[in-house]
Order: sequence, then C-alpha cells, then structure tokens
Amino acid sequence: MKLHIVSILLLLTVESECSADNRLFISAPNVFHVGIKEKVFVQLGKRHLDNPVTLYLEHESDGVVVSKKETTSCNDERDTKTVELMIDRETISRLRRSQPFYVLLVAESSTFSVRKATRVLVSEHRGYIFIQTDQPIYNPKQEVKYRIFTLDHTLRPHQEVFHLSVYNAAGNRIMKFLKTANGGIFRGTFPIPDVSKTGTWKITAHYEDDEANAVSREFKVKKFVLPSFEVNIAMEQKYILLSADQFVFTISAKYSYGEKVAGAYHCQIGMVNKATTQGQEVTPVFIKGLEQTGSVKNETATVYLSTAKIDKQLKDVHNRSLSDLQKSGAQLYLAVFVTNIQNGEIQKADVYLPIISQKYTMDLSRTRSHFIPGYPLDVVVVMRLPDGSPAAGVRVNTDLQASTEKSLQETTDKDGTAVFTFNIQSVSQITLDVTADGLRQRKVIRSISSSSNSYLH
Repeated sequence: MKLHIVSILLLLTVESECSADNRLFISAPNVFHVGIKEKVFVQLGKRHLDNPVTLYLEHESDGVVVSKKETTSCNDERDTKTVELMIDRETISRLRRSQPFYVLLVAESSTFSVRKATRVLVSEHRGYIFIQTDQPIYNPKQEVKYRIFTLDHTLRPHQEVFHLSVYNAAGNRIMKFLKTANGGIFRGTFPIPDVSKTGTWKITAHYEDDEANAVSREFKVKKFVLPSFEVNIAMEQKYILLSADQFVFTISAKYSYGEKVAGAYHCQIGMVNKATTQGQEVTPVFIKGLEQTGSVKNETATVYLSTAKIDKQLKDVHNRSLSDLQKSGAQLYLAVFVTNIQNGEIQKADVYLPIISQKYTMDLSRTRSHFIPGYPLDVVVVMRLPDGSPAAGVRVNTDLQASTEKSLQETTDKDGTAVFTFNIQSVSQITLDVTADGLRQRKVIRSISSSSNSYLH
C-alpha cells in the first residue's frame, strides 16, 4: 500500500502499515519564525484515536527542545485538531546555528512505532517595517518628522520592539533608539544640526535580533533658499519677428503668498549661438546700448523695444544684423533683474528668443497631387505658428485659373486649417497658388489619366 501524502501548507508526515486505520496526518508551515506562534494541524486514523499525541520543535543537531511540548488527541477520524508551536527566542539564541537554519518538528505517541520527525526551516524575520519622512529634502537646522509602521507576517499592526538609527551624510550613526510602536505606528522627530554636512542621510530600523532584515529611508540635506518673490516675463510671442516694428514684454514680480512687489527693473539683451554642446552652460554675449530700466508698480511693468534699434546696435557693436542671426540659427537672450526697494532683494528671470523671418508656416501636404477631371478638388491649407501650434484666424488666398471659381479666400479655423473646393476643367494639369501674410506657395496638380475615361476601380 502506498504512503498517504497530504499537505495543508508544506510540511507533512504520514504513517501507514496494513490498513487505512493506521493513518497519521500532521501538517505545518514550511517556515517557522522565531518568537511567532505557528499552527500545526493533526488528523489521526482509527488506531490512534483517543490517544494523546505530543508535538514540539527540536534543534536539528543538538537535540535540544526549543519550544513547549503541546499535546492533543482526536476522537473521530474526521476531526482535525490544531496546536500552536513557537520557537523560544532565548533558547534558540544559545545554540549554534548555520545558514540556512533548520529544526525538527517532532510528533510522539504511545501508538507510534517510532517518533515522527521532519525538518522545517527557521527564520528570524519578525515582520515588516515601513519608514516615512515628511519631506524628501531638508535644510540644516530643520526638524525631520518621521513615522515608523510595524506589521506582523499577516501585515497587521503589532507592538514589537525595534531598533532605530539615524546616519548622517558621512555615514556616521548619530542617533540610536530602542522603541515600541503602540498600535503599530511610532512618530518621532529629530533636528538637523546647522553645521551638518550636506548629502544623503538615512534612517534605518529593524526588529530586535533581526538586523539582517533592516529597512531604511533616505533623505537629502541641502543648503537651499527659496526666493521670497518670483519674477516672470510674459509676451504674446516667444520669438523675435524680423518684420515686426517693436518687441513688447511684460515683467511681473510677486511673492509666493500673493503680495505684490514694488521696485525697479533692469533688462539686458544678448545673443547666443545655436551651436552649443548639449548640457554645456551657454554664456550670452550682451549687446551694449540695449539696456532698459524702469519701475515695477503693482507688481508689473511693460517694456517696449524697437526692432530697428536692436538691429542697429547689433550692426554698430558686433557688425551683425538680426537677419544674420536668423540665418545662422542664433537666438536673442533677455535677462530681467527686479529689485525690491523695501529690502534690497534682487531676483532674476531670463528667456531665450528665436529669430524668425515669417510669422507663419504654410503646409499644402494635405492637398492631393492628382485630380479627376470633372470632379471637385479640395485644397487644404494648414497654417502654423513658429512653435508648430495651429495658427487660427489667418486670411488665406488661393488662385486656380483652370477652375470655374478662379480664386477663393478663407480664414483658418481653430486647427489652423482652411479648406477650398474648386471645380476643375478638363486639362492635363493645373497650377495652384496660395498666399497668406506675405507667404506664397505654388503646387502643380496633375490629372489622373484613363484610356476609357473611367476612374472607378
């Protein structure tokens, strides 16, 4: 007769001789955690009913019993009895251990021919710990607020004693505590000294005698100062248009909590070459004679600068024109400094401005390159701004002399698109001319040829 093998978790032991009456089922976890009560299930055959069975844990090599001996019995073959066994922490700590570490789960009864034993793995992992801090970055002299969450193996809060340590950026342990988390949560604070070395600090925690499963939480200590007020540069277009008469921008300065700044501004304009190494800090070449100064009242100031003046100063000082910069891909650099007249504090904002020759770009790619004689032709024109966004409200003119309409006008919609429909005469090809805001494009559209004059497929 074959052995009967049953496992609720992993560990099992079975005895069988001549009949099913001699069955013995004992199942338990495959890992026993030190100091944690683990459940062991017992089911007995008819021969063993009403006879006590004693279960305990024993050191594998030394034979020392490391848990209490628990006794149970079954009155019916269908009964399943449960006992709880726990590895005693103090006893196991005195014994020699190897890694991995095993003990024997032992079952004894007067009806067993021999005692039953099997190996189970031992773990000193006592549960889970999670660490939180109220910020990821701190200044010296700030206070760190933190929380420790302690959970058992079923992820329920428990109040195990744990070790807590704090390490500074140099790797030195500056604090060490032994704590208990009431209700599974411990809250604490500690200050960062003013003379502390900046860098990455660390909080670590582990249960007692479970240092191998320590957890940590890192945070940074940096010396940083947030600006008390912020400067912004606003403009309708973030570029310089060669054909524009003037360049207009608005300066605003305001505290983060909403208070307006009263002060003075100073503006500088420079140029920056396009060919720079990625990640390299760009140093602008400032253009003398273009400095602007004035007052900031009610947090704003509007500045007007003539495009002709920018071009003249470029030619006088650097022997270059705005058109030269546009062709080479160079950009203008605008720096604005605002001084708070009440406390003398200065804050800065800057922006890089590309130079463009046309306000819009025109795209005819959505217009077909062939037409069918006698059928309407849709001409699709897409207008875009220099940053690629749709240009709405632009007047577009189209001229197609081979059509009955000759020429049509439309204004682009919110998607920057204007659509024209022409009725084409029987010609071999047509020439489409499109103009908008000084831009002009021409496209030749050819007729689809068919010997049978049939264009259906």
